[in-house]
Amino acid sequence: MNKNIFAALALSLFALPLASSAYAQCVPGRPCPTSGGQELSDPVPTVCFYSGEAQTGTFFCEAGQRSVAAVPAGWRSRIKSIGVGENSSVRVCSKDTLQGTCELIDKNVDTLPKGLFNHVHSYDIRQPN
Repeated sequence: MNKNIFAALALSLFALPLASSAYAQCVPGRPCPTSGGQELSDPVPTVCFYSGEAQTGTFFCEAGQRSVAAVPAGWRSRIKSIGVGENSSVRVCSKDTLQGTCELIDKNVDTLPKGLFNHVHSYDIRQPN
């Protein structure tokens, strides 16, 4: 295999987890690491979404500033709490493309408010100003 192709393939495989959710790396009750091994307290904006209240149950995490216009269908009626790292904030909305009921969250939320509890369809992760 050509060395340049192999290097590009290896780099793309290494970078892939950084762009995707870190599904199996969080431990309830502890900070949720990103796929790059960073903790929620690192300067990279990091947010974890949980199926249970008080950051319990199944989860997925996102690291880096990003907008997600539509969460995977299997998560639209499951998100009950959110863990937010230092230097992070997330705007969550009840409809796709950041529409509907929205709320800016900049700290852990053990139970999402009524309009968003089990109704997070989109989100935007940023570093607070």
